Amino acid sequence: MSDTTTSPEVTSVNLKEIDWKSLPVQVDATSQEEYKESNGLRLYKDRFEKLPGSEVWIPQFESLDALASHYNHKQILSLVNAALNSQTRIKAKNRIPEFKDTAAADAYKAEVKANGKTLYTESDALNFVPGERELSFAGMMNLAKKLKAEGKISEARALLVRAMELAEAEA
Repeated sequence: MSDTTTSPEVTSVNLKEIDWKSLPVQVDATSQEEYKESNGLRLYKDRFEKLPGSEVWIPQFESLDALASHYNHKQILSLVNAALNSQTRIKAKNRIPEFKDTAAADAYKAEVKANGKTLYTESDALNFVPGERELSFAGMMNLAKKLKAEGKISEARALLVRAMELAEAEA
């Protein structure tokens, strides 16, 4: 998806007025996904595994201009907020350790129930960047070293605590 906010192919055409059925189906060279495209909008064809033979067309906007020409600001905010909600919950869920031992899992759950645990902090929420991956254990250790060298001791310590939690969960 393009990082640009404007696109020369976008006009003030109402995307709902385009005869999408008459447009040719194209195939993405990389993903091999089938799609149709017009005025900054791609409609990708997807199939549902649970219902063989069924398909769904999924919109993907190529520019903010195309998005804004199709949806009003409240609808755009609703879409963005739904995506943020979903991505935040996924990231928080991924921070829950996976235990090989049932007793360790039960002890962790009991500790969380008794003391509470913030899986995704205010800082995490404000620093979220769509498409950016979580740091690995090694990445956390390297960043902690860098933070320490910069004199950001409390941030380095917090990162080391998270790294140790990750290491303990994987053990």
